[in-house]
Amino acid sequence: MSFVFNLRYTLRLLRKSPGTAIIAVFIIALGLAVSASLYGLIKSIAFGSLPFANEGKIVRLMALNEETGLHSGSEFDAYEFQRMQQSLQSFEELAGYESYLGILSDGDVAESFIAAKISPALFSIMPATPVLGRTLLPDDQQAGAEPVVVLSYDAWQSYYAGRLDIVGESSRINGETYTIIGVMPARYSYPEVHELWTPLQLGQNPQPGGSQNIAVMGLLNDVSQFSSADAELATFFSQKREDYVDNYPSNAAKVVPFTKFLADSGGSIIAIGYILSGIAFSILAIVCFNLANLLLIRANERTQELGIRNALGSTKSQLIAELLRESLVICFSGFMLGLLLSSLILRFIDYEFNYLLGTEGGFVMPPWMDFSLTLNVVVVSALITVAIWVSTGFFSAWKLYRKDISSVIHGGATSLLGGSKNRAVQMLVGLEITLSCALLVICGALFFAAYKGTHADFGIAKEQYITGFVELPAASYPDSNSRQSYLNNLQVELSAQSDFVGLTISTALPGMDGEAVAYSVNGGEIDDNVQPRQNMVWISDSFFDLFDVPLREGRHFDGGDNSESSAVVIVDEIFSANAWPGESPLGKRIQVDQDGGAVSLEIVGVTSHIIHDEPMAQQSRFTTLYRPISQSPHNYFSIAARISGNLDSNFAIYSNALKIAAARVDRQIPVTNIHSLDRVISGSMNGNDLLGDLLLGMAFIVFSLAMVALFAVVSRSIFARSKEIGVRRALGSTQIRAIWIFMRQGLNYIAIAIPIGGGVGVLLSARFLQYIADLEGVLISVSVTVLILITLMVLAASYFPARRIVAMEPGDALHYE
Repeated sequence: MSFVFNLRYTLRLLRKSPGTAIIAVFIIALGLAVSASLYGLIKSIAFGSLPFANEGKIVRLMALNEETGLHSGSEFDAYEFQRMQQSLQSFEELAGYESYLGILSDGDVAESFIAAKISPALFSIMPATPVLGRTLLPDDQQAGAEPVVVLSYDAWQSYYAGRLDIVGESSRINGETYTIIGVMPARYSYPEVHELWTPLQLGQNPQPGGSQNIAVMGLLNDVSQFSSADAELATFFSQKREDYVDNYPSNAAKVVPFTKFLADSGGSIIAIGYILSGIAFSILAIVCFNLANLLLIRANERTQELGIRNALGSTKSQLIAELLRESLVICFSGFMLGLLLSSLILRFIDYEFNYLLGTEGGFVMPPWMDFSLTLNVVVVSALITVAIWVSTGFFSAWKLYRKDISSVIHGGATSLLGGSKNRAVQMLVGLEITLSCALLVICGALFFAAYKGTHADFGIAKEQYITGFVELPAASYPDSNSRQSYLNNLQVELSAQSDFVGLTISTALPGMDGEAVAYSVNGGEIDDNVQPRQNMVWISDSFFDLFDVPLREGRHFDGGDNSESSAVVIVDEIFSANAWPGESPLGKRIQVDQDGGAVSLEIVGVTSHIIHDEPMAQQSRFTTLYRPISQSPHNYFSIAARISGNLDSNFAIYSNALKIAAARVDRQIPVTNIHSLDRVISGSMNGNDLLGDLLLGMAFIVFSLAMVALFAVVSRSIFARSKEIGVRRALGSTQIRAIWIFMRQGLNYIAIAIPIGGGVGVLLSARFLQYIADLEGVLISVSVTVLILITLMVLAASYFPARRIVAMEPGDALHYE
C-alpha cells in the first residue's frame, strides 16, 4: 500500500473516533506552545544572536571582583583598557565605549538620546554600511581632532526630520559643537541601545586608577576560543594586581558572549530563566505522560480491529507502523496548532517588553531581542514534537509488539492494557498527578508573589500625574546657588502652565530608589554597615500635599527651610515606630552620613509610609528620610505635575507643556523620561507584572493539561472495566460499592501524589521566593488551594465515569464497548 493510501486510511480512522485524538492534539499544542515560547523568550534575552557574520566571535570583557567572582558594578579605566589593547593576543580587535546622555539642542527644545563615546574599532567589530556619510576613523579619536558625531537612523528621522543634507552640518551636543559625519541604518543601535556615537579619547599617558569607566568588547581572532581568551585575561589581571596592588587590589575579568553579558551581570535574569526552563521541561513531561496514556488507550480501543486485521494477513510490523503513523498525525497536528499558539504568546511578550523597555518605557529595545516565531523556534518546536512522538508513540507500539493480537478473536485477550491492574498506566497517572501538583504549587506561589508586588499600595494617589526627569550639567550649574536659581525659575514656569493644577520636585518619585545613606539615632556613631541602608529623598514643600499623603505628626517643609536654616528631616511612620516605639519623634535628632561627614537632622514631621523601592519582599517596608531640596539643590531631580484633564488622550499636550516650560528656563536642558506616574510605578516592578502573567498562564495550562488528561485517562480506564462492573452488579453488588472501587483508586492517587508533589513544590517555591517576595501566607494559601483543586479533579474524574457505568443495567454493561 502506498504512503498516501495509508495516510488517508489513518485519517479516516481518526475521523470515526475523534475524541481521544482531539484531546491529544490539544495537549501537545498547549505543551508545545509553552515550551517553544519560553525557549524564544530566554534565548532572545540571554542568548540572542547578532546580525553579523562574525557574531560568534563578538565578546564582552566583564569586570569582576576577584574575591566574590561577581560583576564589580564598574568597568575598566583608561590605563587598563590601553594595556589590554597592547598586551592581549587573543583578540583581533578590542574596542571601548562609555555611555552617556547626549542632549541635542539645535531645535526649539532640547531632546536627549542615549549616546556613547566609542573606539572607532567598534564599527569594525559590528560592521554596517551608513545610510549617509561615514563612520568614525582612528584619526577622529586623536587629541585635538575636530569633534564629530554619527547619528542613528531614529535620531536622524525624529530630530532632523530625515534631512538628506545633514552630513557636514553642525550639531550642539551637551552644549558643545560637533560635526555630523554619518547616519547609521535602521535598527543599528549597538553596542547596546545607543543612538549617537562620538570618539572615545583616552588622553595622553593615562595612569593606573583613573576615573574613566570604559566598557570593553572584543572580536576573537580566528585561532582563539573563549577558554583561551579567558585564560589570557586571567593572567593579565593577575600580573596587574601584583604590579599595582594599591590601585587594583581585587580586579579581575572574564570573557562572555556579548549578548549574554546583560544576563550574566544580572544573575536574576539567569535565575528566572532556569526557573522558567524547569517549568517548561516539567510541562513537556506532563505532555508525554498524558499522550502515552491516551495513545495506549486509543490502541486498546482498537484491539479487536487489530486482531481481525492480523488474522486476515496483516503482519505485526504493519500494525505497529499503523499505530506510529496515527500518533505521528496527532503529533503533527499538535505541532501546527502549537506553532500558532506560540506565535500569539510571543506577540504578547513582545508587546509587554516594548511597553516595559520600549518607547513608552523611555528606552530602546536591544536590537538582538527578537520576540517572534523565528526559524530557530520552529526548528526547536519540531525537535520537541519528534521527541514527544518517539517517547509516546513507540510506547503503545511496544505494548502491541509484546501482545499476541491473534488471541483477541479467540477470546484469549481483550486489552492491550493487560487487565484492570495495569501497572504502566497506574504509574503514568500517578507521576502525572505528582508532577502537576508540584508545578501548580510553584506556578501559583510565584504568580501570587508577583501579583502581590504589582498590586502593592505605594501609599500615594497615582492617577492624573505626569512626570519627567531633569539633569543639570556640572559645567553650567556648578554650585548650589545656580541650581537653586534654576529650580526656582522652573517652578515659576511650570506654575504658569494652565494645564497643571499642582506640581512638585523631588530626587526620587514613589517607586524610585532614593539616595542610600548610613545613619544613627540619638547621637550614636554612624556605622557604614547599617542594614538595611536608609533611603533619603530630597523634596520640595508641596510633595506630600500633591500626592495626598497624610501627615501623622508635626509639619511639612516650608519656605523657611533653606540653606541658611537648621537641617531638618521628615521621617515615615515605620521608621518612627522602629526607632522610638510608643514615643513621638518630633524634636529628636538623627545623624546621617552626607558627603563623607556626619550631619545632624532635627525631625519636624512624621508622614505615612511611601514605597520608594520595588514592592517585593522586605523592600516594600524600606523606610525613607525626606529632606527639603532647598537645603541642598541637586543637579538631578524629577518633576511631577497633577493635571485636570484626561491624561491618556492629551498626553502629548501635557508632555509638550513640560518641555516648553523647561526650554524657557534653559533651552539646553531637556525634560526626559516623560511618563504618567502610574507608568513610573509600573516600571519599578522590573517586569514582575509580565512574569506574573506568564506564570498565571503556565499555571492555567498545567491545570488544563492535568484536568483534561486525567478525565480522559481515568474515565477511559473505568469504561474499560465496564464488563467487570457488569459482572459485579449481576452478582449483587450495589451501585455505591461499585463506585467506591474507583473512588478508592482516586484516593490512592491523592494519598501518594499530593504529599510528594506538594512537598516538592513547597520546597522549590520557598527556595525561589526568598529572592523575590515575602513568603508570609503565600505558600500556605497556594498549597491548600492546589490540594483542593487536585483532590476535586481526581475525585471528579473517578466519580462521573463510574456513575455512568454503574447506572447501566448489568446486561448492558456486559456488552458495553
